[in-house]
Amino acid sequence: MRKFGEASDNEDIRLEGALQAFKGDEVSDIQYDNETVPVASPIRRATDWAGYRVETSSGPVWAKVLYEDMIPHVDFQTALQASTQAAKDNLAPEVLAHDPDKKVILFEYLGSPWKWCRVNDLQRIDRIGKLINSKRAFHKGMALNRERDIFKEVQELLESCNRQKVELPEDIEWLKLNIGYAEQAVEAAGRDRAPVHGDGAASNVMRTPEGEIKLLDFDSAGNSDPYFDVATTLVELCEFDDEWEQAVELVEGKPRRDVLARCRLYAIADDIRWGLWGLCMATSSPRKDIEFFKYGQWRLLRGRYSLHDSRFEAWLRQV
Repeated sequence: MRKFGEASDNEDIRLEGALQAFKGDEVSDIQYDNETVPVASPIRRATDWAGYRVETSSGPVWAKVLYEDMIPHVDFQTALQASTQAAKDNLAPEVLAHDPDKKVILFEYLGSPWKWCRVNDLQRIDRIGKLINSKRAFHKGMALNRERDIFKEVQELLESCNRQKVELPEDIEWLKLNIGYAEQAVEAAGRDRAPVHGDGAASNVMRTPEGEIKLLDFDSAGNSDPYFDVATTLVELCEFDDEWEQAVELVEGKPRRDVLARCRLYAIADDIRWGLWGLCMATSSPRKDIEFFKYGQWRLLRGRYSLHDSRFEAWLRQV
């Protein structure tokens, strides 16, 4: 571990600045280490923030430092607001301090037996149910500062790709057309709004062997349709049709074709959104060792596969 004053890069420097404000004269006893390696594929983890274990005189804390290339993509204040709100409801780690200028947040440290999840840690139907219940508890909280609309985000990312001259897939016009159909169907049906976690990556969940769950990384949080939050979770964890149906029945207490259709449409839009994000980051980010392009292509492939599903038009009607 490095001692305070031994910063070696921009993230270290910003972390030390935040720790100076947090601990004052006690910083001479502080040691820290970046314990995360950014990976986009096969699992998306730590691409937005550097994660540090910080040893202080009063015990360890966890520090997140937003990477500079992610500052335009993450609403720091909303991520902080959502993290704080979730922590008050015991859904997420406690927020200890923050520095908006340096883009640093300090959290309670969740050591053993807590572990961050992989997809296979959450794929059992009872675990999916527990995770969805945690997110639905978050939906009951106060409105956040940021509004989210997945369909508008797809359009904004398309515009960003065009500005950056990103090479888009040959079928991009077909993708845009069908996402437009999904948007029209959801708009016609109407949608509620609530604070949502907004990101279904399994690595955004910590779990104990006894099954206790905490939500992490509220970078995608905002006010949106609660079923969008359900969809982002199911698209990551449900591989087969019967798993989608079981999960929706678990969420609703009974089978509901309209909810299943809505979640399917939102899942497609989420795949296209992250696919375009991956292509944008592959072009704009200086961190060329991260598999942004591969991740983007995978999400576009999965979204494209769902759009080719023979039931797509039925989902448009059923929603």
